[in-house]
Amino acid sequence: MYVLFTNLRLGPESEANTAGGGLLNTLRAKLRSEILKGVAKDVEIAIIDAAQLAGFLPRHPALQIGWFSPGQGTAWNEMQLRERRISGVDVPLVGRDTELAQLQGWLGDPAVRVIAVSGPNSVGKTRLVIEATQPYAPTTFFADDVHTLIRERVCTYATAERSVVLVVEDPPVDAARRLAEQAVACEKPIKLIITLPSPEHAPVIRLGDDAVVKPCQIPRLLKDSAAKLVDSVNSGLENRLREWIIQQAGGIPGVLVAATRVGEELHRNSVSLRQQLSQRFRQNLESKAGKDALPILQALSPLVYVRISAESTELPLLLSHVAPEIQTASALRRLSELAALGFLRKQGEYVAVVPPMFAAGLFYDLLQNIPTLPRNLMSELGLRCSQATA
Repeated sequence: MYVLFTNLRLGPESEANTAGGGLLNTLRAKLRSEILKGVAKDVEIAIIDAAQLAGFLPRHPALQIGWFSPGQGTAWNEMQLRERRISGVDVPLVGRDTELAQLQGWLGDPAVRVIAVSGPNSVGKTRLVIEATQPYAPTTFFADDVHTLIRERVCTYATAERSVVLVVEDPPVDAARRLAEQAVACEKPIKLIITLPSPEHAPVIRLGDDAVVKPCQIPRLLKDSAAKLVDSVNSGLENRLREWIIQQAGGIPGVLVAATRVGEELHRNSVSLRQQLSQRFRQNLESKAGKDALPILQALSPLVYVRISAESTELPLLLSHVAPEIQTASALRRLSELAALGFLRKQGEYVAVVPPMFAAGLFYDLLQNIPTLPRNLMSELGLRCSQATA
């Protein structure tokens, strides 16, 4: 069975007749007939038109955020595809059996409302959440627009029939606390998963009562698991290079995967593994999007998340310091393309260069050429924030 969603107004589902016996609404029948031409007889198709959507979506806001509101959220299967595109390879989840069992246990516990997953960048928080929520895939949605979610409230997306899982990636800690409070206060069954980037040895971030809010810190991979991950990406690596990658990557899955994909092309010299990988990302970017895309990403790299809404001054300011030859409108037009290629992550009104190691490499190169850049940017951003507040 297939379902077609259309913004056409097709009239009632059941056919109606005029007083003279003629059919009032033939659009559905004609559309269904055209779609089914040459198709096996056992195939069924349901057609949901604009009027049905208008009545259906307000009753199911979670579906609206995941499927019918571009920029607000992403459905589970779309998020899975996005992560595969960013990593460039489909490999099994390695070395996370304990954390996976813990998350799935909490997801199955009605008393648990909020799960906070924290850990260093590229340690695999998003991948772990995707794997843990696979049994709940049809009702799992990744909310990209944190501010809209806070304004509309988490409970708006809950339903009395089935538990909905909302995932929010890397919100500010104060926003995470507000979202956690909303989820705990909801009377309908809903689960909120929040990922939070944190230094390796930072205290576990707690967002409330441990009976309903569970913290989970994701550690680096142990050496055996790191080796297994490397072999799952490329089992043909020369042994010395394999050991060097494992040692240099320090148990961070994102770095292990990226380095192993490059494989024999890595040159073991005084340049660090991360610098070499950053250079490879540059070459990959230029081959896929052209050299003019590099200055745009480099301009975005000083901030973890850059606001790109019409009223925001962050992107124009960054471009003025890093790539003054690029107009803001021109850069904005390229963002969707760069996100589709896996070099940007868009979250509502914000974008971030990914993977983080590439962003760090771009920023490092900027500092070599403009040592005063951080001070200048923070000074101007602070001044503009003060003016906006006043």
